[in-house]
Amino acid sequence: MFQSASIVAFLSKLLFTLAATFARASLICFYFRLIKDTGYSLFKWVLWATFAYNVAIGVAFVILAVFLCTYVHNSSFSKT
Repeated sequence: MFQSASIVAFLSKLLFTLAATFARASLICFYFRLIKDTGYSLFKWVLWATFAYNVAIGVAFVILAVFLCTYVHNSSFSKT
């Protein structure tokens, strides 16, 4: 019973992290469309830097979510 709740909590944390990353990326892409013909080159560089930061943070948090989980020795996933 607790094991299935742990799996659900892990998957919801992972999916929330991905959803937040894609929502931020969507807003940044919207800003790209807003300034596409304005000629603001500095703002485009800021948006590209923000997009790269967003992707880096998203990848880092997904890796943290996957590799910081606690392994339980006497679970059904254990091979011993």
